Amino acid sequence: LKEAIRGDSSFYAHAYRGVMIVIIAAVLQVNAWSWCLLILGGGMVLLAELCHSAVDTLARAIGDPDEPRLTIAREIAAAGVLVVAFTSGAVTTLVLTTQLIQLFGWR
Repeated sequence: LKEAIRGDSSFYAHAYRGVMIVIIAAVLQVNAWSWCLLILGGGMVLLAELCHSAVDTLARAIGDPDEPRLTIAREIAAAGVLVVAFTSGAVTTLVLTTQLIQLFGWR
């Protein structure tokens, strides 16, 4: 984990967003199930980034990372991060919006 975080700046961006989500969720006082969804989403993003870092590190270790087959593998790993990040973002938006609606009594 330490090597992955040191080698890729995107972990810092995800950590920043994660801290912001935790602060907002705490202010909105989300329930236990919502916390579970938020933590699961954050964990999945971390896992996807770790897999992407592993593929990228292997591509660089094998040889030329710009070789077409290695480029495809790196792009597939990056697409995995994108899919997980969008899914986690959708779940986060749903959880926080639902809590905001309940808090203000909008229905």
